[in-house]
Amino acid sequence: MSLIVKVCLIFLLCSVVNGKLTEYVKWQSINYKNLPYPGDSSFYNPYVNVPFGLAHYGNKLFVAIARRNPGIPSSLNVVELTGSPPYINPPLISYPNWNMNMLNLGNQPNPAKIVSVYRPRVDRCDRLWFVDTGVLEYPNNQINVQRPSIWAIDLKTDIVIGRFDIPENIVPNGRGLASITIDDDDCANTFAYIPDWMNNALLVFSAQQGRIWRYNHNYFFFNPFEGDFDVDGLQFQWNDGIFSVALSKTKPNGYRTAFFHPLGSFSEFTVSTEILRNETLATRRTHGKDFKFVGHRGTNTQSGSHAVDLNTNVMFIAEMQNNAVSCWNIKKDLKRTNMDIVEQNNSTLIYPVDLTIDRESSLYVLSNRLPRFIYDRYDTNAYNFNIWRENINAALSGTTCLK
Repeated sequence: MSLIVKVCLIFLLCSVVNGKLTEYVKWQSINYKNLPYPGDSSFYNPYVNVPFGLAHYGNKLFVAIARRNPGIPSSLNVVELTGSPPYINPPLISYPNWNMNMLNLGNQPNPAKIVSVYRPRVDRCDRLWFVDTGVLEYPNNQINVQRPSIWAIDLKTDIVIGRFDIPENIVPNGRGLASITIDDDDCANTFAYIPDWMNNALLVFSAQQGRIWRYNHNYFFFNPFEGDFDVDGLQFQWNDGIFSVALSKTKPNGYRTAFFHPLGSFSEFTVSTEILRNETLATRRTHGKDFKFVGHRGTNTQSGSHAVDLNTNVMFIAEMQNNAVSCWNIKKDLKRTNMDIVEQNNSTLIYPVDLTIDRESSLYVLSNRLPRFIYDRYDTNAYNFNIWRENINAALSGTTCLK
């Protein structure tokens, strides 16, 4: 076979393998519907509104804008999906309403207000869950407005049905609470798992008991040999600890396997939710072999978000440095040869920051070019924020992950 033919075959294969997701929504910059105080840049500065998380429910797409700069009018928002995708620069609608998202004068605490949200999640019980960090992460001026809190909203009524302040003996503040994973087998006895990347801890919340406890483990720390990043031509080092938790389907014993990893790591670990749900075990001096090393995903596979599709037992991983979404069948050994690439795009999938699977078995991925915002500047004429979507089976077709 000639070199030219080989190159063409490789190109064709790459085109097929790396193009399974459909571009769903894209923004050059974030805008809002019915924006109060138009023209007031201290209230709304388009440039600093960076989406960090998403969740899908019916005809609504929830988009979270963490308050990391002044000029972010609303942290929790929704896009109403009408017409056909792709949706270009759709305005965000403050959710549940503007009043709950607008901060008090002087940033005074108010438990009825939403301060800053990263990654919301929808459960099978028609509820939207999220952690409000309670922190304004302004550059060189962090403001702890109020205690971090766990929220639940009834999506059928858009009414808050639960709010729980996380006490100071669990976390000093909410800055490291960037995601939440819901264990919703029993709608009346729901658990939430919240990684704390800053303090290298995993929080477990029982909604039924109204209690929260904290697990500590060495596996929650970043690997100093795997904290180097090269994204979009920018090089930097991060030391973020445990960042994402993904759950398997329920086993015959009534519990799941919780997969987790630090942001600064190529490795994956597990622990049974039977362990996590037991508050008395959290205070043990050692956890023995309850926490397990699963394997390595491969070089440059740092990830801030992953999820398991319960129908196929396939994990989807947002690989931030590779501008890619990969897959792995959790029934196989974890190594790169047992993984595959679902999507990779060095132009429009730069820094996939969140990934979620909805109740209709569709995969959603958000990219936001965050390193470009932090260390350089956005090109305001480009589409800096992209959401991709695809049915799980279509996304996995032709990959090794279904075999």
